[in-house]
Amino acid sequence: MPRKRKRQNVSLDDIGECLRKTNRLLAAIATRDLPQVYQISLLSRIGLQPSEIADIVGTTANTVRVVLVSVRKKEKQIGRPLRFTREE
Repeated sequence: MPRKRKRQNVSLDDIGECLRKTNRLLAAIATRDLPQVYQISLLSRIGLQPSEIADIVGTTANTVRVVLVSVRKKEKQIGRPLRFTREE
């Protein structure tokens, strides 16, 4: 006869925090081989805040904001979003 497992009381907040951590880890893995500017831009596009991006990339939130300003300026000049590839 199988043993009964104890039920754990897990709140929605706990589940949400676990999902946020998982998403951050996946984002870090997905962008790890890209230059920092590309990492920051892509992580911003998926909705992460500068402080979250800074933790993933290993820099400060202020640096992330500065990079995002320069990326947006460049995108405005060329009239389209920047496209990043692993070869660049």
